[in-house]
Amino acid sequence: MIHLIREEEPEFWREFRAKNPGIHYDDLQKTPDGRMVRNRLREFNINQQYGLCAYCCRQIDNENSLNEHIKPRGLGEYSNLSMEYTNIIASCKAEGADVTCSASKENKYDEMFISPLDEDCEKFFEFYENGEIVSDSPRGQYTINLLNLNSYKLCRARRAQLKACNSFRDPDLVRSIYLKPDDNHRLQPYADIVKCFYGR
Repeated sequence: MIHLIREEEPEFWREFRAKNPGIHYDDLQKTPDGRMVRNRLREFNINQQYGLCAYCCRQIDNENSLNEHIKPRGLGEYSNLSMEYTNIIASCKAEGADVTCSASKENKYDEMFISPLDEDCEKFFEFYENGEIVSDSPRGQYTINLLNLNSYKLCRARRAQLKACNSFRDPDLVRSIYLKPDDNHRLQPYADIVKCFYGR
């Protein structure tokens, strides 16, 4: 997880909410305009996130991602936040037996959860060279477990990315390739583990 610094709420989302007061996010699927604005928000967030899942830092695009509500819209106490820009990020659309991120979290949530929008989120997590993410904080461990961030596939992918970085034997080159957005405003996948070993 890396800290997401995003622009202010996009005008198209603000205007849609103003024209549809009281609308719930789940209602967006019922109309063409709703589906369009939902997809447009996902595209906007993917761009804000440099093409990475907000939780696991896997590369995402419009096809393998979804709008994720940090505070689940399916929980009654947070349903009024379903259209709040500050509660919606882009997450990977994990499938299969070893799901992660949004699919693992579902409607489970506690205020202990660490959001990638929290300014200090990165300080809660460290990585081992084997790709495992760890935390000495109860909040960090809760977040790791809830999102299943130590799934076999994620650990293997992070380990491979770190191995690729280490093969350069030049930290400055690694930082320029893996920790700076390219011309399409995209970062390489698993920037969080690269940042842990090369960015500080």
